[in-house]
Amino acid sequence: MIAAFRGSRELLEIYEALAAAMYEEKGLRPSLHYPASLAYHLMGFDAPAFAPIFIVACLLGWTAQIGRHLETNSRVRE
Repeated sequence: MIAAFRGSRELLEIYEALAAAMYEEKGLRPSLHYPASLAYHLMGFDAPAFAPIFIVACLLGWTAQIGRHLETNSRVRE
C-alpha cells in the first residue's frame, strides 16, 4: 500500500480507527472518497485539490446517468 511505501503507517492506523469508530457508533462505512483522499494525500496532493479530483472522476458517471434519464423520459412520452 502507498502508506507503507511512503512511511506513513501511523496515518493509515488513524484512517482505519476513524472508519471503525464510525461503523461502531453509526453503522456507517466510508464512501469511496475516504480511502481515495488518503491515497491523494500520500501522493502529495494538497487537501483543497481533493474535491476537484473527485468531481472530475465522477463527471463521466454523472453524465451517463443524465443520458439514461433523458432517454427513459423521452420513451415514456412517446
